[in-house]
Amino acid sequence: YYSMTEVREEIWSLLAKYLCGEATSSECVVVELLLKENEVLRSFYHQMEMAYTLNETSGNKDAIKAFARLDKRIKKS
Repeated sequence: YYSMTEVREEIWSLLAKYLCGEATSSECVVVELLLKENEVLRSFYHQMEMAYTLNETSGNKDAIKAFARLDKRIKKS
């Protein structure tokens, strides 16, 4: 039995692995299915992509702050 918090943390971790190119092929299939079927999750993932892109263009500090804000929003929901 999983709590919603554990499920959210697992999804967060899976999305992060997918975004960074570290997900296995089976994890990629799961993420792509979740993103296809869930508009809220898809929107959240696009926000993650933007924060990740910030890391590449403006330095690690900005990305860490962006991820922290995003993580805070997730935990509130």
